Amino acid sequence: YILQKKLCFTEPLRIAINKAYYSALWVIGTLMGARPNVYSDLKISGCLDLEDKTIVSEEHKGRDNRWNLFNDRWIAIPIMIDAIKVVELIGRKVFQNTYVFANTFTLMPDETNTPMGNLTHIVEKSFSVLMGVSSKDINSKLNGYVFRHSLAHQMYRADVGLPVISYQLKHIVSATEALARKGKVSQTTLGYGGIANQLISVEGKSVDFRHEAELEAVKANFDPNGKYMGGKADEHISKIKKFFNGCMEAGYSEEEIYEAMVKQGLAIINVGSGYCFGGVEDFDETLPCIGGLRCNPVRCHNAVVTKANAPRWREIYLSNIKLVGAEGYEDRQDQIAEAIEESKRVLNYLGEELI
Repeated sequence: YILQKKLCFTEPLRIAINKAYYSALWVIGTLMGARPNVYSDLKISGCLDLEDKTIVSEEHKGRDNRWNLFNDRWIAIPIMIDAIKVVELIGRKVFQNTYVFANTFTLMPDETNTPMGNLTHIVEKSFSVLMGVSSKDINSKLNGYVFRHSLAHQMYRADVGLPVISYQLKHIVSATEALARKGKVSQTTLGYGGIANQLISVEGKSVDFRHEAELEAVKANFDPNGKYMGGKADEHISKIKKFFNGCMEAGYSEEEIYEAMVKQGLAIINVGSGYCFGGVEDFDETLPCIGGLRCNPVRCHNAVVTKANAPRWREIYLSNIKLVGAEGYEDRQDQIAEAIEESKRVLNYLGEELI
């Protein structure tokens, strides 16, 4: 009875420790975007190079690595460094693990720790714990590539460019002639999982990162049931509803309309921070509009913004906060203060938190 009582008392602590550990693994996995075998071989001791701020691992993609000639590095941003430190504290000291990606059962003193042959279980378990759902309720098939696919998608959405994506995913160009000859990147070199073709393809039939990101943008900015802010928000929603009603009366479904919008390139018109609904003959002394950050309802009554614009304005707010009083920016403090105030007003207008 006493032992049972002690176990009941420590159970919440065990759950909390496991959740912290799984959270750290998820951060490391999603921001590295490595192959499953890299995660399996990643050792707690020596994987973090604090001097260069990188995570170091032996990459075995079909290569003879007996002489350690192919050690790969991933840039470790602060949250990844913190995650590694959590794994060092919990994984090594509590669970006695040798490897970063390992189970949460403490090893016996004479037990040998070996790398995991398959990451499916730990990925499913991590997702289940972090989302608070049962493994049976997970509809998607999760495996060791989920981190890699997720990072590739998010990097495309952030428009970081193919060279950055290729470097992070550890693919290099070895067929430059094919680039010129085919007008695209070989799927077996620079294009991880065909991402090069996906980045430049417009007519591709398969669902790819570009298509998914553009479809998401269209739905965020042209949803007839969405919420929009700005002086011309009512006019914007009215035009959208009129357009959708006409198309649906012609027999098109809502999803088909969205797909047509993506095909016509409507996802890329939101190049600034909002839409311009000028188009009137009244004289406006602020014209010509230079677009960009001036396109917001705080500065211009013609602008319309949505919740989709909030992350960009939050980034502007936070990046300028860091420059207040910073060395080398003494002559720009007025502009910095103005940018902070304007981004703050836009976020408040959208009903968004500053941080």
